[in-house]
Amino acid sequence: MPVVSVGGHKMGWHEYWAMIAKMEKSQEPFKKLVAKKLLPRYEEFLKGNFSVGAARKHLKVADIFFQRAMHVGFIEFKEIRLDFIQKEFPQWWQTHVLQSNLSEKQILSSLGKLFEFLALFCEIDIKKFGFELKNLE
Repeated sequence: MPVVSVGGHKMGWHEYWAMIAKMEKSQEPFKKLVAKKLLPRYEEFLKGNFSVGAARKHLKVADIFFQRAMHVGFIEFKEIRLDFIQKEFPQWWQTHVLQSNLSEKQILSSLGKLFEFLALFCEIDIKKFGFELKNLE
């Protein structure tokens, strides 16, 4: 069996998959929150405040953001690191999201809209994520 390196820690193949299974189980509440509550409410918010094209773009960014956050192992919302939001995700987008011409600045702006929504409707303090509540226009 191959040896896998995760975060500088080497582990066997079976140990790696056991770790993945444990992480996915731990993420279930976060996945449910995103799929059942956050994204549907965000979509409705976007439809009421932005053009169809802009709403579609912002929802796509939010959806892929949450998918990526879970893929890299965040177990709950409050765990997501500032650098992941402000630097890593916008940079990752450029090389991994096909058929998108959004710049890092545009991705960060779209994430700003998501976090403003979270501050207004989910009472999440967004300052620790590098955003402040502003005008959503």
